[in-house]
Amino acid sequence: MRKLIFLALTQLLYVFGDTLSFSSTNFDGLYCSFTVIVLDITNTIVPITNLVIYIYRDPPGTSQQSWRIYTNSGTAEGTAEIWCIGKFVLVADSPNYVSGKSPQFNREVNDYCFPLEIIASPLVIAPGNYITFYSQIIYDTGEFINSPSLELTETGGSAIIGTSYFGANPGYISTTFTFDTIGIKNIMVVFYNYYINVFSVVVTDKVIKINFPVEIPLHTMMTFSVDISILDYNTLVLNTTGNYDIDINAVPSGTLIGFSTVTTSLGVYTLSGLYFTVGGNYYINAISANLGTRSSEAFTIMETSLKISFKSSVPINSGLFSILVEIYSSDFLTKYTDGSYLVSVKLEPLNLLKGSGNTIGGNFEILNLSIDTEGDFYLRASSSGFIDGFSQNLTINNLFLGLNSSSTILTTQDIFSVVINIYDDSYLQIPYTNGYYYISLSINNSGIITGTVSGNSINGRLSLTNLTVTTEGIFFLQGTGTNLISSQSMSLTIKNYYISLNFPKGIPSNTTTLFDVNAYIYSDLARTITELSKVFEVNILLSPSGSIIGTTNSMISNGIASFLNLQILSENNYTLVAYGAGFMNETSAVFEIKNMIFNWSVIVNSSNHILINFASELLEDLTSSDFLLSLNPSLNIITVFNGGNKQNYSYSVYPNRTIPDQTAFSLEVIKSNVRSITGGLLNNTIYNLTFNYYDPKCIASEYYEVYLKQCFACNNSCSECFGPTYYECSKCYNSSLLNGICVSECPLGYTNITDSECLQDKTKTKIISFSFEGAGDKFYDEIYNIQAIGVSNSSSRRLTEAYPYSVYLRGIYFPGQSALKLEFINQMLLSNNFALSLWLKPESANGTLISKYSGLTLILKITIESYFPTFSINIEGITYNITSKNALELGWNHLLISLNSSLGMSIIVNGKDESPIYFTNSSFVDLSNSSLYIGSDSTFEKIYTGFIYNLDIYQNIPNVTKIVQSNCLGCNYCQIGSSCIPSCNIGEFYDNINKKCSNCPKECPDICRSSDSCDLCVDNYCTSCKTYDKNSCVECIPEYEVIDYLCYNCTYGYYYSYNSAHCESCVGLCDSCKSETLCLTCKENSLLNSNNECVCKKGYSLFDKCERNMFGVVMMLSQENVATLIFDEELESSLKVSQLEVSIDNKKVSFAINPDSLSKFYIAPEIPEQVTKNSNLNITIISDLISIDNSLLKNTIFTASLFVSDDLIAEIKLTVKAQAAKAVAKTGSTAGVSVALGVSFMNFDPTSLFDFLNTAEMFYAVYLMELNTNKILSEFLLGLRMQDMIPNAYSYTVDFTEGEKMPDKFKKLGFKRNLVLINGGGQLSTLTIFLGLWIAVALFSKISKLKPKLEKVRKIFKYSIFLRFWLQTYFELAIVSTFGLKYSKFANATQIVDVVVCLLIISFQIFILGVMLYVIYKRWKLTDEEAIKKHEDKFSTFFDEFKNTGLNMWMFYVFYILRRTLLVISYLYIEDGSLQLSICISLCLAIPLYVITCRSFKATSQTIYHFFNEIIIAAYYSIILVGEVSENRIMSEDDANICIKLITAAWGMNIAVSLFGTTLMIFEKIRNYIRKKREERTARAYRMKTVPENENNPKTLGIE
Repeated sequence: MRKLIFLALTQLLYVFGDTLSFSSTNFDGLYCSFTVIVLDITNTIVPITNLVIYIYRDPPGTSQQSWRIYTNSGTAEGTAEIWCIGKFVLVADSPNYVSGKSPQFNREVNDYCFPLEIIASPLVIAPGNYITFYSQIIYDTGEFINSPSLELTETGGSAIIGTSYFGANPGYISTTFTFDTIGIKNIMVVFYNYYINVFSVVVTDKVIKINFPVEIPLHTMMTFSVDISILDYNTLVLNTTGNYDIDINAVPSGTLIGFSTVTTSLGVYTLSGLYFTVGGNYYINAISANLGTRSSEAFTIMETSLKISFKSSVPINSGLFSILVEIYSSDFLTKYTDGSYLVSVKLEPLNLLKGSGNTIGGNFEILNLSIDTEGDFYLRASSSGFIDGFSQNLTINNLFLGLNSSSTILTTQDIFSVVINIYDDSYLQIPYTNGYYYISLSINNSGIITGTVSGNSINGRLSLTNLTVTTEGIFFLQGTGTNLISSQSMSLTIKNYYISLNFPKGIPSNTTTLFDVNAYIYSDLARTITELSKVFEVNILLSPSGSIIGTTNSMISNGIASFLNLQILSENNYTLVAYGAGFMNETSAVFEIKNMIFNWSVIVNSSNHILINFASELLEDLTSSDFLLSLNPSLNIITVFNGGNKQNYSYSVYPNRTIPDQTAFSLEVIKSNVRSITGGLLNNTIYNLTFNYYDPKCIASEYYEVYLKQCFACNNSCSECFGPTYYECSKCYNSSLLNGICVSECPLGYTNITDSECLQDKTKTKIISFSFEGAGDKFYDEIYNIQAIGVSNSSSRRLTEAYPYSVYLRGIYFPGQSALKLEFINQMLLSNNFALSLWLKPESANGTLISKYSGLTLILKITIESYFPTFSINIEGITYNITSKNALELGWNHLLISLNSSLGMSIIVNGKDESPIYFTNSSFVDLSNSSLYIGSDSTFEKIYTGFIYNLDIYQNIPNVTKIVQSNCLGCNYCQIGSSCIPSCNIGEFYDNINKKCSNCPKECPDICRSSDSCDLCVDNYCTSCKTYDKNSCVECIPEYEVIDYLCYNCTYGYYYSYNSAHCESCVGLCDSCKSETLCLTCKENSLLNSNNECVCKKGYSLFDKCERNMFGVVMMLSQENVATLIFDEELESSLKVSQLEVSIDNKKVSFAINPDSLSKFYIAPEIPEQVTKNSNLNITIISDLISIDNSLLKNTIFTASLFVSDDLIAEIKLTVKAQAAKAVAKTGSTAGVSVALGVSFMNFDPTSLFDFLNTAEMFYAVYLMELNTNKILSEFLLGLRMQDMIPNAYSYTVDFTEGEKMPDKFKKLGFKRNLVLINGGGQLSTLTIFLGLWIAVALFSKISKLKPKLEKVRKIFKYSIFLRFWLQTYFELAIVSTFGLKYSKFANATQIVDVVVCLLIISFQIFILGVMLYVIYKRWKLTDEEAIKKHEDKFSTFFDEFKNTGLNMWMFYVFYILRRTLLVISYLYIEDGSLQLSICISLCLAIPLYVITCRSFKATSQTIYHFFNEIIIAAYYSIILVGEVSENRIMSEDDANICIKLITAAWGMNIAVSLFGTTLMIFEKIRNYIRKKREERTARAYRMKTVPENENNPKTLGIE
């Protein structure tokens, strides 16, 4: 029975493969016949029939053959007609068989061939994408084949997967197909029977991308990098999962250095340091077995050459020079600046290395080279992989030194200089100024020279200064230098001369004494021989330094030099020193000078007046010009000099503003030789003094009257001022300063950059300029585009009769009924200086030309009275008028009206100048809100009739001679540089051809352009224009708008607005529209709603455009080093491990994500053993995250310092040990189960396996107790659980997240939620399988033939297998069901169903427990042997292992269930771990006592095993209990290791007992076998003895 159970649970799968082989082939040059057989691994023919075998030619070529053949008893035959010459083999292929190849054949005769090429593209596709095969075949005569088809077969499959036939295009055929699964597909393409080719198609959901991260290589030796990325085939998003081996090479091959096979990590690999050694056209290939081949774009590698150039002139001598080595393409057209390449430069033909180094930016410089020998040379630059570069040929000559000295006759005290020059010729005529050389100056051996005698030349010259020779004599100097020819020697004579001094008028005694000094020159030290032939310059000075006046240098003539009228001005003891070139210095005897100087003093009194006092009365009186008073000009101080009495003077000081404390000034007497009445000389000291602090104490709105030293209030308009009037402001309150006036707005032509002052715009000379050209009822100023609109005093008249209108080439005509009006709202037009210029032709003697009003207040007006111009202006409420003395003429006139605040008002008619008239000091102020009328006043009482050609308003008064000229051809006056303005009347036009005025056509009797044109505007769509030129339109017909003064229809993105008469831009998100509210299409990231409005898509918000909403995330780190990520918005899906990268100290670590919600996640990193107190945690969001509102979160990096303490480090080390212990437990439990299971299979007795599992269960039961178990032991216990290895079919039936979260202790056991269908699903799945098998066996048992064979199996299911299941799962199911009930909150339907299941499980457990007790009780009552046997067979689980001598023999499993029940109850209701352990220890001691006293097991080994096993378990619990009741209540690591060793000992004992029992069983079976054989031999011998006795017996013989 046991054998059947274990055989049913075991299955063995044996996989083998067969091979295709060509058993025979025959090729006669055209036809190839062949036989293919199917062989197994022993090379025996497999007698398989109708196996499809595919035959194709390799390499592909045209042939006619049976490409698909079928086997008969393992053999298949076929024939191929081979076309086209070449060597080939035949290949046989079939699904799931090893391919076979024929011997190689050669088609030699080129009699005929059908050219054909089958092309497949692409060869790398994604599932669902299509690959296309296409081909065209023709006869060698050029005729097309029209009938065959193209068939496709996957050689790994079993059928044709695509077929295509020739269509409308004869000879051309194509087909497409796709795959749904990934992998490498071998596709055989058959063109009818003529041509066969095999392609490998890579079907993948990923694709290789080749990228050059820096740049594509350009030339040989240029290093470059290649990025290999693995992308999703469809989205092209980087795929970071999995690693791929990829071969990188170049095509053509052989010249790329650095290529290799790489393995991608996180989807990317960068291969660096690549370069090409040979130029050519290349592309990079990336080849993967799983992803196919991907090629980069093609690129060209240029051969690289070195180029040598000289940075200065080409060397022609041994002088210094510098060279530049550059990297170029071989044609020297392209310079390369990449990389760094080692370059060496040699001098040839000497092969002398002159320098080497690495290029920077494509350049390598060598500075200060020289060639020290004469001859012909050239330079050669070399670098690995580059073409050598050569310089031009060099002819080198020597350089020469020349020597010059500042003097050749010196004394030993003289300082002299030497200049050494470098020359290009031996004649020292051609200076050499390039480079620099180290040059030395030498003197012959007997001379001693001091000073700097060597150095580097500059521009071919070395100057040596401050040289002296310390001994007398004649010496020779010479210049020498490396690579230079030494100079000729220069003679230098050192000879001393001596001076003596005397005072012919006596030695001076005081500062007023005038004295003379004579100096005599001698050629000997004894001063006996006067030197009369030489000339020396002698200088004298005081020692120590003092003030001496007079001539202090003189030339010695005839041996003497004289110094006359000297004076010493400072008191001291002095000597007089004579010095100069060519002689030794001389010092006089010491003499004393007494002071005869008188002083003066200066003080500043409390009023800051400057008081001057001289110590003695002066001989002459001083004036202000004799003093120099230096003041800071920014202080604006007025001073008045006050004369004195030849001894006391003063300055009265009148400050105009605050004098800061310690403000410095200086005062000095600049008159020389000021003497007192006693003969003393004034000491002209410069006094530097400071003023006392002085503040006029005026408030900001007052000004200071200097001479009165009093403050007065400013004008109300000024915040600061320098006078009392409104035009003497220096700062304003909330307005701007304009030429001393505070104004609310700056006038035209001024800018208010500082918000406090109006500054004139120098770029504009005019502020208004109307040319009065064009057509329409509006005219536009050319400076600021200000409109002039026609107005009238009567609204009843028609427009054409009332308003001024344009007349061709004559400006604008005023009909006497209307005017033009310019509105200035919050804008000042005029400053206090302006000028108006206009050309006019009046038709009436009186009228108003210009008027300006603010409301009813007149600002200015220009009128004509009897043709005399009058100018009126309002200043401070007073109207000032001037009338010109010159009348206007009947033709065209020029009028210039001006106002200047300093000069007054003026009128100039036709350039005739008149003096301006000045009326008032007050300044004109324009008003901000005003109206300017052209052609009338505001009441239209005096209206102008006539023409006005233009109107200009200037910021400053222009020169009239630059505007008007009188020497005009055909008129009295005209514009400078222009012809006369036509004088035609209304209804006429000027005929430019005939040079006369002509009448307009009858269609337009008043205004016209010509005899055949009434329109003044050129553009047909234009209704109003500025000028008569094409680009001048300002108003168009409807549906057209003005763009650059032309009329255009509305473009895309605009609509025509009838309100504004313009094309308006579509508003908001409309990309195109019909009107402001009707959109047609929308901009990016927006869409149309039901109201034809464009709105942003979900996840986008409107700013200037629809921009993706971004949401944020913050990270918090707890002291347990658990990071919390809190997102601003909930994610659309839970955060995945693949979306994060967690590292500690830049090393990636494993981590767990525990979601609290879709917006809050806990990240628990695995802290490595190497962590320190300075360690940092980095969390990187490596992929974009999307929220439920479609907002976006870009890659984000968080860094935080870990909370690392000594305790944590110890804890981490403990964790490492604990994980190692857990791994050992996993390994040990797996090994133990394997051995126990093996033993059970050997003796068909599962007792060993069950004992092992039951023992492990009692060990890890400690984990759920309320104990402070050592972490090492806890993890070891977790590793003992084997239940998680059982598959759970019920996990697919419920939603994991609908259960309640379990405590951390249960989570480590794998019980993350309280759902029993998840936690106990493995056991329930096993029970379900058993029930299914039971039903299946019951059904099959109804078949009469199977019933005897299944009878034993039926007995197992009734009921041993279910009882054993109950025993083995009792503890686990009791835990998961009771705790499932404990933590359930009945929050949803899943939890309610789970509670029902928990109750069913508990009920089942209790029911079976009752069954067990009843069965044992019933067995105890049975006495009939047959009933007992039947009862024990039916419930063998409870009786097979035990003796049948009494009730006490069958109580082991009662203790088994009791212990597990008490454990579960203690978990639920006892919170004291010590009490839980005590209960366990009591049971552990009771069970071995029962075992050893009752000896209930049939096998003695089982009795011994259970006794000692329970003792070990009791010892294990006791050690834990000791640690629990100790002082610190924490188990030590040593105690944990002891417990682990006890568990290991229990394992070892289980295995030993199992092996021992198995060995005894084997020996027992051998002994029984021997006994059986012996009994059989004995029986045979017995039969042989009894046969002769019975052989004559008739019954024995069969005779009655």
